[in-house]
Amino acid sequence: MDSTLEGACRDAETQLAQDSPISEAYLCANDIVAYGFIKALRDHGYEIPRDVSIVGFDNLPMSEVIEPALTSVNVPKQKIGAMAIRLLDDLIVSKESQPAVKVLVSGNLVVRKSVGGVPNKT
Repeated sequence: MDSTLEGACRDAETQLAQDSPISEAYLCANDIVAYGFIKALRDHGYEIPRDVSIVGFDNLPMSEVIEPALTSVNVPKQKIGAMAIRLLDDLIVSKESQPAVKVLVSGNLVVRKSVGGVPNKT
């Protein structure tokens, strides 16, 4: 799907118009795509989370205030930025070529009302 709100909605509309059965839940590439997908689902008469659960990725501030509030994976953006700066600084000051580095930063699921069957939703 397109990564803009309008594009994600348009792409979802195209898929939903094919009258294929929808899945029970979807994990979207980011919260913006999730917002567009939710709009398209609603336009086709689906209710979230009764008919389908939606999860985003990024935990943007807007995710808390849209209706229903979007469940999203929260990633530590400041930690990722600080780590990237440290790695870049190492590359700049090093006199020798540096090997590639892989960094794993974990996130956490912020459960809200866009998913069904989960207790303790905020």
